[in-house]
Amino acid sequence: MRTKFLKTLRSLFLKNPIEKAIAIFSALVVWYFSFAPKPVLVTVVKPALVLYAGLNEEKIVVSELTNQVQITLRIKQKELASLPDLQTLVNLSKLPLGKTWVNFSPKDILGTNAEILSIEPAQFFIDLEPIAIKKVPVQVHFEEARKKIYDFFPKTVTLKGPKNVISSLSLIPTRRVMASNAKTPSHLSVYLDLPKWVTSNVQEIQVFLK
Repeated sequence: MRTKFLKTLRSLFLKNPIEKAIAIFSALVVWYFSFAPKPVLVTVVKPALVLYAGLNEEKIVVSELTNQVQITLRIKQKELASLPDLQTLVNLSKLPLGKTWVNFSPKDILGTNAEILSIEPAQFFIDLEPIAIKKVPVQVHFEEARKKIYDFFPKTVTLKGPKNVISSLSLIPTRRVMASNAKTPSHLSVYLDLPKWVTSNVQEIQVFLK
């Protein structure tokens, strides 16, 4: 290789200036790619935070979402120390209602231009259901039959959640009120006993024992 390089340089003096310049440049390129050190590539595994976007007011997720994936990537060793935290973005706006398997894509990995070799898990399950809103009465749930007079507020709440769950609710109970040893009059704050995936405009019911 070195002998060929020297012959190329010697031939420069036999040609015109433009050809000499081109020959010099070509020789330098050959030298660089022949003798310059190659970048060292390493394979590493890094966690990536999963971000979700595009969920509108008409849909609700009724399955557990994946919060983190493991990314295997190939990167230059000198860039490894400056590698930022990785993230992957999942757009939910175009997913249909019902149960769907969603694939993680290397093009959705944020924070690096390195070669993505694999993503684990490669896909995840999601269940999207239509949202419904309904106003229902509240029922205070005592631990035993209550003979003492009581009052509570508010009497109704507005629930929001999956349509199939909301449509089946005619009332919403509170969590069990432990009032057997409570003095009267007294005031208790009691949480609603909400089904999974259902939210309320009111979190606590104010119960007054008389």
